[in-house]
Amino acid sequence: MGGERGRVSLAGRPPSPHVAPAPSFPRVARSRAVEVFADVEQPVDDLLSFAESALRQQRTGLGADADPSRPAYAIYLCRELETIRALEERHGWPRSDPGPFRTFEFRGGFYPGSGMIALRCDPGDDMRWDIAHELAHAVFEEVVGQDCDAINEGLAEYSTARLLARGQGPFRLDGLAAAVERNELPSLQRFFGLSYWEFRDERAHGRNFDLSWLLVRVLLEDDAAGIAGRFPRLLENLRALEPWAALRRTYDVALLEDAWKRRAEVASRWIPVYGEWSQGDGTLEVTLREPGFALLVQRQSPYMNEAFSIRTRPTGLEAGSEVGFVVGFESKEHYVALVLRPSTSSLVVTWRTGGHWDSPTSVPVRCFPRDWESAELELACDAQGEIELSCGRRVLARHALGPAAFHGRPGLFVDPWGASGERHAVFEQTESGLASPLDAPVLLGDGPDRDR
Repeated sequence: MGGERGRVSLAGRPPSPHVAPAPSFPRVARSRAVEVFADVEQPVDDLLSFAESALRQQRTGLGADADPSRPAYAIYLCRELETIRALEERHGWPRSDPGPFRTFEFRGGFYPGSGMIALRCDPGDDMRWDIAHELAHAVFEEVVGQDCDAINEGLAEYSTARLLARGQGPFRLDGLAAAVERNELPSLQRFFGLSYWEFRDERAHGRNFDLSWLLVRVLLEDDAAGIAGRFPRLLENLRALEPWAALRRTYDVALLEDAWKRRAEVASRWIPVYGEWSQGDGTLEVTLREPGFALLVQRQSPYMNEAFSIRTRPTGLEAGSEVGFVVGFESKEHYVALVLRPSTSSLVVTWRTGGHWDSPTSVPVRCFPRDWESAELELACDAQGEIELSCGRRVLARHALGPAAFHGRPGLFVDPWGASGERHAVFEQTESGLASPLDAPVLLGDGPDRDR
């Protein structure tokens, strides 16, 4: 799993005893509110304009006024982690060196009280999400004057997704799904009591970031009496009280915890593997920003020799797109993909084994419907592991997989056609027929990139 960015803590580390030499940043752009420095090829002038706009919008969202006397926020974009460590020393912070106390690989973040944001990046990386996320932490500090990971991290993701007009996440749910399966979701009180290091522990597989994002979505989106409209009051209480006390002063925490855990259960029914997926009102949407296909699997697995099915209605796909299902998903290295290729009127069945693709099997499709882009698509697996694919209630093809069909989770596959840039797909009215879940761990490896 990649390292996390976010608010940086001094917890458990003494200040640096000496001052490091000043790093060199040949690319610089400045304004009264923000300064951008880069020692790597980045469009600093464009990023400065973006950061100024993001800062204004983040402040508007939290009801903060710009303080003319506040020094400009300094954003450093660094090729090497060692440069960030040198900046930490110069600002009186402990170096983020590896050590036995560290529970995650550090890649930069916002430094409270210093006005500094330091981020590791490579030439050409799109840093807008990261910059907006860290500025959200800065504005939270302006408004509240203290930190609260349980709210601050999720609020930074939520506000950044809105600012960049992206779907709301979380986008990676493997750790959360495992906790739901094992009935190991923390209580709200326990969640608010996590230390800086516990919150970011890599062994949680991003679960606490997902739970924070979901909590913020409940606080801002839930229309239940006792929750709706109280977030400004929570911010006021956070100025005077420690986080858990502020939450209890603002909400009926039993009601809030119930809504939060329901949201976690629903959100983790489908687990993103590849692609940036968002869920809402029975619709699954995916955005692909790089070449490749998207994959989404269910949290539940079928029992051996018990029939199951998945029905969905893909929309927004252009000619040349490929769409289908996966079954037997054990990990990114082990599953079976059943992909419909409308352009050739065929079904391609291919096995992913040990991280490699086996030779595909092409299954002819009878009477491929012309309206496939908007018709209901269904995978039905019988008790013997024979797969039947239908479109618009017409059987397209059958293929026998046997026991392999039951060895892991079923899911959706899509490779949207697009000439260039971002590609999108939408799945409406998605339903599954699984008898019951297996209490199996979720093994998705690193998961899709978490932009933090």
